[in-house]
Amino acid sequence: MTIEKTVTDWIAATARPVRADTADGPLTDLEPLRDAARGTAVTALATATRGAHELFVLQHRILRFLVEEQGYRTLALEEDWTTGLRLDAYARTGRDDPAAALRDAWPPWRTAEMLDALRWIRAFNERHPGDPVRIIGLDFGATRATGYDTVVEHVRRAAPGRPPTSPASSPRCGPPARSTSTSRTTGRSRTNGR
Repeated sequence: MTIEKTVTDWIAATARPVRADTADGPLTDLEPLRDAARGTAVTALATATRGAHELFVLQHRILRFLVEEQGYRTLALEEDWTTGLRLDAYARTGRDDPAAALRDAWPPWRTAEMLDALRWIRAFNERHPGDPVRIIGLDFGATRATGYDTVVEHVRRAAPGRPPTSPASSPRCGPPARSTSTSRTTGRSRTNGR
């Protein structure tokens, strides 16, 4: 038996069809995920490509399944921390325009499907005010100047006798040096301040 046949046979035996036409509706086709996610604290979703409608819809459906059926309450995005704060504020309070918040996000998140997912999270939070879904940006390598400003302001409030230091002037806590590389492990081009 060839390796190709072994892989093909395994896929045929274990693959399950899933819907990716709309994020609404029943989630019964995702039921096999229940055992895979049981007892986990973190579940990561990845894609082979960015921007495909069907993949965004499937990820939204998986998010719904993890939140509604498994009790997950945090969506961590590959995104700047400050943009994550803005998206989280919308999800918790409904303030701000989610489309405007997405305009500042990493380009692959600027989609109608992502906007739909944010609106679903907001609606979920309205129905469950004591148990909300939170959003966090985890791409600390892409932190914008506003992120550093937020930290400096926090230090001013929390330790008023301590003079805040600008991260840009501190050799130990400043932003990373600009990379001249056109790609990193995520396979995308990025510089400080995107």
